[in-house]
Amino acid sequence: FLMIRRPPRSTLFPYTTLFRSDTDRIWVLRKDGSLKIYQLGTGREETILIPGEAQCKSLHVDSNFVWVGTDKGILRMDKLSRTWADLTEEKGIKCKNITAITSIGSVLWMGTSEGKDWEGGVVSYDTLTEETNHYTKEDGLCGNDVTTLAVIEEEIWAGTKAGIGIYDREKGEWRGVEDRKFETINCIALDESFVWMGSLGKVY
Repeated sequence: FLMIRRPPRSTLFPYTTLFRSDTDRIWVLRKDGSLKIYQLGTGREETILIPGEAQCKSLHVDSNFVWVGTDKGILRMDKLSRTWADLTEEKGIKCKNITAITSIGSVLWMGTSEGKDWEGGVVSYDTLTEETNHYTKEDGLCGNDVTTLAVIEEEIWAGTKAGIGIYDREKGEWRGVEDRKFETINCIALDESFVWMGSLGKVY
């Protein structure tokens, strides 16, 4: 269990996402448009400002980059140079309201929610080939309002407000797991034996 010191009330902002990318750092995304890095062991803290005025919603950190999902698209920061790129504009990735991000291999997966001029669903972006795909209910996803994503073996699991959607990467197909008790899945976790799903006041 990790306890992080609470900042003074005058500097307290809502935290959106916590991400542990390696053994010694915790990355925290804040709604005020900044990243907070906590160095475990030394207790050092670092704040990085996120460019633009978009609302930050989700965070993913890999070995080379930090990915931030916003209501307007996807931002990427190089961890070495600390330079930012707006891939929505530079690469033409059509994606809004990004609520969750994960990756497997060279492919970035982004879960989104429905909104103005955007139908929601899941967007995949191959960082090597720059190929982009957009999946919605018409492709077999059980719901377009995606709340969380997880990589489980060779599958992508998407928690939505209408249940669970599972993407088979080998077949290139989505299948839905619709059940009334799975109305909204807010988080997904995996241990050695089970897949755990959290909903409002319930754990499955």
